[in-house]
Amino acid sequence: MITSKLTKRQVKEWTKKINVDGKKGRLDIKLRYDDECGNGHNSFSMTGTIWSNLTGTSDRSIVTCGAIKEEISKYAPELAYLAKWHLTSSDEPMHYIANTVYWAKEGNLDYARSSAVWEDATVEELSNEEILKARLPKLMEEFKTDMEKAGFIF
Repeated sequence: MITSKLTKRQVKEWTKKINVDGKKGRLDIKLRYDDECGNGHNSFSMTGTIWSNLTGTSDRSIVTCGAIKEEISKYAPELAYLAKWHLTSSDEPMHYIANTVYWAKEGNLDYARSSAVWEDATVEELSNEEILKARLPKLMEEFKTDMEKAGFIF
């Protein structure tokens, strides 16, 4: 398995001016890859807040916030390649096998594919723990490459 250098704080933040329903707005984006919570491995998150001038005054209102991967990808397409890695740690995607197999058995292919970070997987592949384990090293190599591309110390 790949070794990641444990870091306490690695954060990158951006603010982009955007248009929300015909009104001025902004998107604040926060990328994090670190062990801020102290659980022994670095974890990646991609979150944001969309603000808009909903009232027509100078006051700002929150339109949406949190793990808004689709919105970040829309307004900041240069970061879209990172969206799939939300909640992936230096070990594996969060509860990689358990979550993937659970959602596959429940029949929710979208959630299972997201849990496995495998957009074109079949239900059979997503239900097979051995197949999931076998693809994990390559998956983590891709994750490492993308974290370094984003400017993080892996």
